[in-house]
Amino acid sequence: MIVGLWVGSAFAQDLGSSNKLFPKSAKTEAKPKKKSPAVSKSKRRTPGAAKQSTAVKKAAPPLAGDNSASGTAMSSPEIEQKYKALLLEGKNAFGRSELAASESAYDRATKLKPKDPSAFISLGIIYYYSLRFELAEKAFRKALVLDPKNAEVYFALSSVLSQPVAAPDLSGRYEEAIDLARKAIEIKPNSAAAFDQLGAALERDGLLGAETESAYRKAISIDPSYAPAYAHLGRLLRKTGRGDAARQAYASAIKNAGEPMELIAIADSFQSEQRSAESIPLLKRVLAGDRDNYATLILLGRALSRNGDIRGAESYLWAATQASPMSFAAFGELARLYLRQEVTGPTESVLAKGAAVADGFERREVAGLFEQLGDLYAKHKMPNDALRSYKKAMSLDALRASLAGKVAANCR
Repeated sequence: MIVGLWVGSAFAQDLGSSNKLFPKSAKTEAKPKKKSPAVSKSKRRTPGAAKQSTAVKKAAPPLAGDNSASGTAMSSPEIEQKYKALLLEGKNAFGRSELAASESAYDRATKLKPKDPSAFISLGIIYYYSLRFELAEKAFRKALVLDPKNAEVYFALSSVLSQPVAAPDLSGRYEEAIDLARKAIEIKPNSAAAFDQLGAALERDGLLGAETESAYRKAISIDPSYAPAYAHLGRLLRKTGRGDAARQAYASAIKNAGEPMELIAIADSFQSEQRSAESIPLLKRVLAGDRDNYATLILLGRALSRNGDIRGAESYLWAATQASPMSFAAFGELARLYLRQEVTGPTESVLAKGAAVADGFERREVAGLFEQLGDLYAKHKMPNDALRSYKKAMSLDALRASLAGKVAANCR
């Protein structure tokens, strides 16, 4: 998994290229190729630019069907025209990796036509790409109610529920993810992505037997160029002691990988096996064409951290916070980086920013990180700072059993 409570194998599925939620060209049409940038915060999008992109959301019309200036109701043709324009706006912003602007457009579209699943599906994808899984789950569940025969939505929701978030019933979520993947296959039996997702969900639930391997191999038989299935099969084969076959599967994955998310799938599998060095060149290939790819920035930061390049890791992770400022994942990974270095001040600052954007699942994760910070303060004989951190953790997760004793110990 990535960043402790972050992304598992299912994230690497490209919801745009594995089915028709986004066409394969969605990212490349709207965004010309860029040269690979030097890694420095000064050359990334500035915090001011991030604020500018999120400001679009504040200007959204308050009521569906209203004209923003006069408040008068729009006619059905006007609503349809505006709706299509918002979908296009969201798609184009997504193509430029402007996730906040894309989210804003799709969110306004859901309010304009709340019974049309298209905008909810697209909004779910944006949340998914920015690793905000609780919101992605809500959007996809809404879309499923509106369109219960859409295989892609079953696939997407299965992908979300396969994530190892800080939820109280992970086992139940994984079981539902398996059922949803099977439903996607039932509706669309020739979907390589659906079979690959079934394998990923089974693997996430700890099932490493014949059914999981069969699902990956079925995905490959349907689409021999589908790189994620080779990567996931390679990981499974290595887990089950078949190293030579695993190497061959990974080689096929790299050979067939073309889309950015396919490269991320392979890098993710490498990192799940503690093979971070092998993931780095793949991730840099993604950033050469999309320097603001949120998941890639985090994965690369993590890989560099594991390889001892702390400064490089920090630079990429800060760039990720600017690429998607309303997402918690990058803040969480930065906090872990600083905690490993036993740097207390930056850890507390990053956690404060992360707590401000964390969703329900992530709040429990932030609580755990604040508790670790409190332990670090206590280790350095700083009881007042430790107490402050423990209380912050308790405010985020009041049921965390380990906190009461630590608070009491530092109140003396």
